[in-house]
Amino acid sequence: MSVHAADVLRLYRSFLVIGRRWPREEGRNDMGLGNFILKRTKEEFRLSQHEIDEVKAAALIEGARTQIAALEAILDNRFLAQYPRENLQSELEISRSIKKFLTRLQQKQPKKESFLMRLKSMFARS
Repeated sequence: MSVHAADVLRLYRSFLVIGRRWPREEGRNDMGLGNFILKRTKEEFRLSQHEIDEVKAAALIEGARTQIAALEAILDNRFLAQYPRENLQSELEISRSIKKFLTRLQQKQPKKESFLMRLKSMFARS
């Protein structure tokens, strides 16, 4: 199996399209998964651009095709459509529930006095 530059370029573009289509996460600036995909794609293709072993190059291309198929399936929610979930809450509802739980948990725990505060109270009594 011969490795053609056109195949590699097509795979590279596919990764870039997926990275750009990935939903942006508010408040995460450049740390979202889409940006990670873009950055990692550029790094991986740059590192493997001088691969001369046909077998290794073919394995890299096949791995890239598998990754693209998996990322596209996630991006298009194919698994959610294939295996629908009952009572699926939105991310906002889930994060609110977690926030409420953590707040209640913090309120139940007695506040620990820091070492510095204990020292201050010891010297204040003297």
